[in-house]
Amino acid sequence: MCGFFVSTHVNIPKDFKDVTARGWETREFFHGSYTAVQSQLPCYTGRADFSYYETDEFVFSYTGEIYNTPGMYDSDTQYMFACAVCDTYSQLNGQWAFALYSKSTGRIKIGRDPLGQIPLFISTTDGLTVSNTLPSIVHTVQAVLEPNTLDRWYTAKHYTSTQTCWQGIRSVPPGTVTEYNTQGDTLRVQRVNRLWHTTQQDLHSVLQNIKTSYTDTPLPTASIASGGIDSTIIADIFDTRFNYAINHVGKDWVSNTVHELDIDVCVLNIHQNEWRDYLQALVQDTYTVPYSWSWVGYYIIGAHCPEPVLYTGEGADEIFGGYPDYPTGTTPYSTNPEHDVQRNALYNQHPPTIANKLLDQSVFVPTSTTGANLALGCHTVEPRNPYLDNSIANNTLYLDQTGKPELTELYTRRFGKPKPKQGFGGWPDQVFTQTDWRSGCWNLIQDIFSQQ
Repeated sequence: MCGFFVSTHVNIPKDFKDVTARGWETREFFHGSYTAVQSQLPCYTGRADFSYYETDEFVFSYTGEIYNTPGMYDSDTQYMFACAVCDTYSQLNGQWAFALYSKSTGRIKIGRDPLGQIPLFISTTDGLTVSNTLPSIVHTVQAVLEPNTLDRWYTAKHYTSTQTCWQGIRSVPPGTVTEYNTQGDTLRVQRVNRLWHTTQQDLHSVLQNIKTSYTDTPLPTASIASGGIDSTIIADIFDTRFNYAINHVGKDWVSNTVHELDIDVCVLNIHQNEWRDYLQALVQDTYTVPYSWSWVGYYIIGAHCPEPVLYTGEGADEIFGGYPDYPTGTTPYSTNPEHDVQRNALYNQHPPTIANKLLDQSVFVPTSTTGANLALGCHTVEPRNPYLDNSIANNTLYLDQTGKPELTELYTRRFGKPKPKQGFGGWPDQVFTQTDWRSGCWNLIQDIFSQQ
């Protein structure tokens, strides 16, 4: 995982600590009005190599991991660069975001993977500014907080909105590659679609098959083993040396659950006042409110995790239909009117259960993975999400599935009947307000940034 910031704005900040925090080494590149800042955490090779970030023709910025990089390439960075130059993306299996600047034409190509595993933010105020973190963009365009954020959050599920809490800064839609000029005008938009296929194997075999691709790194790795089904299965099959869980003292059941598992788990005991401190640190580091409380859990684990690669269970509920409302024809997260066109199209093509799952995969998976990426990146940790591998996320066998039957069977066979857990719950209501934790989060970010 790496960090990058690119801009044609005249007001370039001198401090890029949000970018540098995401890598071991950071370098800057300049051409005319174009500035690129690139940090590198070389999980693929284990050694920093900046040779592919600038050529005679291009300045390239990239963060992510491509798990099906052909053997003819030295790294996934080299492979992603070749794909960006040739405009070929549908074959990629992994998480990616990039910016490609052509020195000869002045055009800038910006892209993000179809499942949105890598956050990517953009502003077209007085030029083009793009980064996979927010602070440097906020300082560059001198953005102010969007006053309608909380109203939008209440009425339209703000946490699946492309609009951030900063005026003029939005998320790049997943699965798009867009070309701009240096003024920030859109020249061309290209869709990158997910390639659906049927995998005629049981889930355990599929996870075993992709294990090598996800664990092929010379760097130390770890897993989340919260006591729930999704992450615990990954921790068990991937057999990492370190597994982490959070016990919110006096609130969660996770401590008793994970201690009964037949794998080693480091349980982080977090008290209410500590959780509040971590939440405030997360907001200060990321310049955004957590769209779900799991973001705070990731931030806490990142602060205690010395391993630079962390495997998660993200995406399992959306892929396997783990939310109890799916069979009833409703969706818990995707009621945002911003998605009406997409929602209507899906309902015209699929039964409600499938349509709701596909919509959540499109709009909530990017939200949950953004939280993992932003929070862990503050501590130079890369999240990897095996359930979002093409062989699972694009598997047509799981389209109409609800209840996660295969995952539940795998867990029960190995550990016994699953028990309730709430490992990432925290104290959102108790800490902020008796009615709604979102109000408290918004008040917190206003307090933190009121003097900026």
